[in-house]
Amino acid sequence: RKKILEKYYKNGTITTIFDRTIECEEKKAIPLIVQSTTTDTFFERVLMVSKFLKEYKLKTFITALIHDSVVLDVDKSEIKSIAEIINIFSNTNFGKYLTTSKIGNNLSEMKLIGL
Repeated sequence: RKKILEKYYKNGTITTIFDRTIECEEKKAIPLIVQSTTTDTFFERVLMVSKFLKEYKLKTFITALIHDSVVLDVDKSEIKSIAEIINIFSNTNFGKYLTTSKIGNNLSEMKLIGL
């Protein structure tokens, strides 16, 4: 805790590894560092998935971002691309994030898949 504060908290402001700065009280610094870094990592991975979909001209597209989830509309002919999309999303600058994947015709019918 002390080392993190020394590195990322100065003069009432945190600066994350993504160079995001947030003014806060010291008691809120650690949670804000974690939350901000996690959020930025999430959006960085979403951007990488989006670039992958465009680069390979896939019909699959991102339909929604819900909290820490990415919802894709996957074309049936591109089902095999799901494994690569999961790989892109889960490999971060901090290591491999644990992901859970579901598939279904709509959000209420989603079932876990093991990839």
